[in-house]
Amino acid sequence: MKKLEIEFTNVIGKGSGLTITAGDRELTLYSSGADLPLNNEFVGGASSVASASAIADAINVNNAAYGSLGPISVDYNGDEFVYITFVDENVTTASVTSLGGSFLSASLLTDVPSSDFNYDKKINVRSPHFYEVASTDSSDIERAELHIFVYQGSRYTERPTMPTYVLRSSARLSDRSRMSFNISEFAKSFTETTIAESGTEANWTPFVDIFPYYTSNGTTKSLTPDFGIAYKGYGYFEDGVNPQNSKGVTISNDVILTEANSSVQVPVDPNLVSRVVFESNGETVKIENVSEDVTYSTMGLTSFRSGSAASTSHEANALSYFAEYYENAHLTEFLADHQLGIVDKIYAERRDGDVEVFKVKYISECKHEPVKLTFTNKFGAFQSVWFYKNSSVSMKVKEDSFRRNTLNSSNNSYLTTEHQNKNLYKTGKQSIKLNSGFYPETYNEVFRQMMLSEDVWIHYEGKVLPVNITDSNFDFETSINDKLIQYSIKCDFAFDAINSIN
Repeated sequence: MKKLEIEFTNVIGKGSGLTITAGDRELTLYSSGADLPLNNEFVGGASSVASASAIADAINVNNAAYGSLGPISVDYNGDEFVYITFVDENVTTASVTSLGGSFLSASLLTDVPSSDFNYDKKINVRSPHFYEVASTDSSDIERAELHIFVYQGSRYTERPTMPTYVLRSSARLSDRSRMSFNISEFAKSFTETTIAESGTEANWTPFVDIFPYYTSNGTTKSLTPDFGIAYKGYGYFEDGVNPQNSKGVTISNDVILTEANSSVQVPVDPNLVSRVVFESNGETVKIENVSEDVTYSTMGLTSFRSGSAASTSHEANALSYFAEYYENAHLTEFLADHQLGIVDKIYAERRDGDVEVFKVKYISECKHEPVKLTFTNKFGAFQSVWFYKNSSVSMKVKEDSFRRNTLNSSNNSYLTTEHQNKNLYKTGKQSIKLNSGFYPETYNEVFRQMMLSEDVWIHYEGKVLPVNITDSNFDFETSINDKLIQYSIKCDFAFDAINSIN
């Protein structure tokens, strides 16, 4: 982004003015003695400071009405300087020239990090998110307006040319200088969590660029824009307004249970975490550095894997196979020393200096085939839970039929092989019942988020398939009341058994 600094060294006399150019955009303003200046006019005042103040207001008013310079932010600090930041990445050059009179010093064009305008709150779209517009001078607001750009892809460069939504309101709060909008619903349709047939996960956290305006005393002014990111997350009632879900690793459990031959995956918030360290038996086996610059809409939540433990399993199976035929006294010792994919502890180093620590435990199941469910949790991140015990599949069939006459009128006979009661259509939906095996009580929160998730997939028979959890009642177990904690849930496959896509 480019920032244009303009210094006023003298008052702008009547009839004089200036032209601001930014790329192919241009705005010309003239000083007027009128109490009610026209759209491209302003009252110059009696000093350079008064002229700077009038220019800052005139730029805001004109750009709010006509968008002459495109999306901008105007800063004025009560002195002779006016700063214009062009928040369109396509603007690479900008300048200002005087029209009659000498009242400008040389202008300065500098680079501004886009992070200077980042909205410091997460927009969790499954809960209300209130965005407030307040007048800069505490004057009463007559109405307020938000131009909201919601988009996926590259940040700023793929922002649409026209607002995705324009919100207007004249409903003032008890403080008449403020108005509030709930913006979460407008970003919800752009948040998307998908899993490819290969198992590759994609978490689309769209960018939300907000350009606020308000009208006071008949004049419309623009405010500093905010650039946010939306997540398919939510807060509980007790979390209050605008829940932020401020964990660096976006899961609620600090002990991770996983199947013995699988890798461990942790989703992180790159705005909060700088590095993820995987450790095995006290030794660091993998380090992942996390970029803070979220430049693409799939980078808002980033997942890191420990590395596959499957290779270790295959290696062990191969050695065990040969051990059946050859004496190998060092086999056990070798396997204990070469668990390359096994990670038992994960450290997430936060940007504020704190460290989040997670323990990893592996569960082996020798009788049943473990089944994994992947879902989006309260943070909007992918999380998985393994069900280790028996699973069973059932099917419910739906049909409609009609009764027909099979009589042959030519000879008053009929074939006994023809259907008198004929199916008009018949379809079926399959369900699966899963049993978790034993879990610690700390996993109750994970199961709660899984039950509340809108997006769930099952890893079943080598495929990733969409499912919907159909249990509407769920009793949370505790170690005091239930001793060993295990859960049984029922899922419907989210498609017809017979392909009906057309």
